[in-house]
Amino acid sequence: MIASIVIGFLGTNLYQLVFMVGYGTVITPFNEDTLLTRGIGVRSMLDCMHFKTLFAGAMPIKIGNTEGSLVPIIIVLILATIVYFISRSRIGYHMKAVGEDLAIAEKLGIDVDKTRRISIVISTILAAIAHIMFVQDLGVINVYSGHLNLDIFSAAALLAGGATFKKVTIKNAFVGIILFHTLFIVSPLAGQNLFKNPALGEYFRSFIAYGTIVFALMLNLKYEKVRKTTIAANIKE
Repeated sequence: MIASIVIGFLGTNLYQLVFMVGYGTVITPFNEDTLLTRGIGVRSMLDCMHFKTLFAGAMPIKIGNTEGSLVPIIIVLILATIVYFISRSRIGYHMKAVGEDLAIAEKLGIDVDKTRRISIVISTILAAIAHIMFVQDLGVINVYSGHLNLDIFSAAALLAGGATFKKVTIKNAFVGIILFHTLFIVSPLAGQNLFKNPALGEYFRSFIAYGTIVFALMLNLKYEKVRKTTIAANIKE
């Protein structure tokens, strides 16, 4: 885990080096407007409003005063269906076995390293699609730090939806999304009404996100300890 964190930081630094120094020196951008005024480095925020209207007029839906499109919802449902069938396939059962216990999975003849690589590839593709949809909905790209907090909120949403370290279902994802979207809407309003400062709602939202992860970690560690104690007691008997 520590090695993964270090590799992640290394990748982030290389990414920032390319966009802060590479563009305008080694790399020639297609659009000069994306560069800083000095001509080197990409601006921290890029306008993508032309992508925001990508689904405008396609299967429109209106809830109250809010208008939107059913296309993103259909895409999410299609991806959820794909994940469901993958989890019920042979590779899906291998993933579950590897997630439960590496040693036992290896003894069962499962190629642990190959299964983990496939899991990483699939999860990375799904995360990339999710980020593209997020940027399309937001209409702006935060070039240097936009990707840093999404993993925290995603993990917190899954854990808030009832997921554990060794078992995550599509139901957990949807429940967590509903809970966290509700939090995202309520927290600025709570900050405005309670403290007359909506910015405090942002800090409260971050506190809830990190707090959810810590609380879930404590519960999962306690559950794992109880499970191992129970297994050891049954073996002695």
